[in-house]
Amino acid sequence: FFEYRKNITEFKTFQLQYQLEKSLTEEENFHPASLIAGNATVLQTSTQIKFPLSNQIRLVYLSNNILKGTQLLLSISHSKDFSPNTVSSYFSPEYSTYMMLPGDKSILTTVNVNGEKYIKVLKSKVKIECQGMFARRNIYINNILKDNILNSASTQFKWITAFPLPVNIELSARVSYFENYTVTQANIKNQLSQYQGYGKMKINFSQRFYSSIFYNYYLLATNNSFKKIDIYAVIKATKNCSISLTVHNLLNTSKIEQKTISPTSTDINEFQLIQRYFLGKISFSF
Repeated sequence: FFEYRKNITEFKTFQLQYQLEKSLTEEENFHPASLIAGNATVLQTSTQIKFPLSNQIRLVYLSNNILKGTQLLLSISHSKDFSPNTVSSYFSPEYSTYMMLPGDKSILTTVNVNGEKYIKVLKSKVKIECQGMFARRNIYINNILKDNILNSASTQFKWITAFPLPVNIELSARVSYFENYTVTQANIKNQLSQYQGYGKMKINFSQRFYSSIFYNYYLLATNNSFKKIDIYAVIKATKNCSISLTVHNLLNTSKIEQKTISPTSTDINEFQLIQRYFLGKISFSF
């Protein structure tokens, strides 16, 4: 492991890291023969125990100027396996794990850029986050070793106000893209785009009243979206007594369907949400 750090200025730092390592998959994952039992199924055997060699290089640039209200983070990493393990077997149904076999080279590259700026004229803070990933690995499909490509990218924007007023807002929007495919003659890609946004209004009158309204919107896949609104309010009736009201899931959204993609399948998981309810509370302090 090697690390180099350089303080460019009082507010700026550059960092370089390099790592070279060997590791071994848990030996319990190696089985000499196929197995069909009540709690496990070994589809393919794995008797080779090797120490895969991998390396990683990472560059980080950080600028954080508190006086100007600005921050910038840039991180780039690239890793490469010289003799990695590849998926060979799958256990089911009581538990899930993957069996690994030595395969060909694989690479992983990630890029992260985060920046924020306080705009004095607008009394607001603006944040932008960008992430990207490119991965190439080997997997077995019908006992044939193939190249698998996984790419993803996302961008998020936030705007947070700090007005000298009783009302302030926070807005956010996020766009994500995923693609996963196996290198073949057809190169058929599993692609997925997701969108998320939320808005929050905060109302604060001196020390006696506070309220927030939170709106959330998701578009997880084509024809699969949901909206959710939560409301909270509290009033301090006396010095020792406060009254609050919580409204959860005002639109009574019942479920969320999360879609994920893999080289060979598309999975949809359904999550049931807590239904709409109203909660009132009176608190006393002595």
